[in-house]
Amino acid sequence: MRKTYKVLLLLLLASVLFFLPVLQSVGFAEAYGNLDSVYLGGTPIGLVAASDHLIITETRLIITREGTKKAEGTELIQPGDLLISINGYQVDSTEDVGRIVNSCKEDNVRLVIRRDGVESEVMVRPLVDILENKKKLGIIVKNEIAGIGTLTYVRADNKRFGGLGHPIFDEFSKGKSYYNKGYLYDARIVGIVKGEAGKAGELRGTFRRMDPICGTLEKNIFSGVFGISEDALFDKRPLIALGSRDTVRQGAAYIYTTIDGTEPQKFEIEIVKAVHQNIAEDKSMVIHVTDPVLLEKTGGICQGMSGSPIVQNGRLIGAVTHVFINDPTRGYGIYVDWMLPN
Repeated sequence: MRKTYKVLLLLLLASVLFFLPVLQSVGFAEAYGNLDSVYLGGTPIGLVAASDHLIITETRLIITREGTKKAEGTELIQPGDLLISINGYQVDSTEDVGRIVNSCKEDNVRLVIRRDGVESEVMVRPLVDILENKKKLGIIVKNEIAGIGTLTYVRADNKRFGGLGHPIFDEFSKGKSYYNKGYLYDARIVGIVKGEAGKAGELRGTFRRMDPICGTLEKNIFSGVFGISEDALFDKRPLIALGSRDTVRQGAAYIYTTIDGTEPQKFEIEIVKAVHQNIAEDKSMVIHVTDPVLLEKTGGICQGMSGSPIVQNGRLIGAVTHVFINDPTRGYGIYVDWMLPN
């Protein structure tokens, strides 16, 4: 690979990173036991992940009788802080915040916030919003994140799934373990924004939260999203033999991904480089899309393909994770070794 590729910016393929300590390398049999095959992914999945606490995203001005003002005390709050409680009451929703603040008879309310694992108290003086005639703190909170990705596999022995090959995160949760529970839903790809040099493409998909769930999210870590699947997630998918990082070679391979509807297709790629790794890392392989159909429709790797299985010599060896922003025909993959123990 030319040296110029080493300095290309990388783009993670989900709209939706926190890193856990790397896992020490173990042997194939020790890590997987008798597991020798999995259900092959490639299908699009809708993910809704939640945080255990409300995340403060910003502070805002409040329209009062004296003009627009910020509530005194909110200058001590930063985007990304976790709101743990108000006046000793746990808060799980914006409704909780409004109810507790407006029932308070004191001039100030006591917020407990957590920043970088450290909790502290902040006293805030609410202001009356004249548009709604309610006391407000002027803080905006959220506790969910949603997006589209690709399923990598479902284990045949215990129905545990793995997908994406990297975590889901937003600007407030990068580097923090916020979104660590949630649900998976069947998704459908309805459009494509073709990638080009300097601009990543995108698979546009939809899913409905009122539909039955097809999986329960239990882990959101550096190597992907993991949890327990419902039968609908894998009952129409074929079994495929497992490979490992020791079997990966430079040369021809395939990815399975969905670019229209719900059915995965097989596309040709080349493994340009297979990195020797004895500890778990996410950038395991450099891959190059060579399939003319995929290049014509998507320009190569694009957002939404994260988790697309990489298959070589009839074995699942990894998943697509990143794209080179200046060359969407190339990107990174992660070894399946680092996705299976979860």
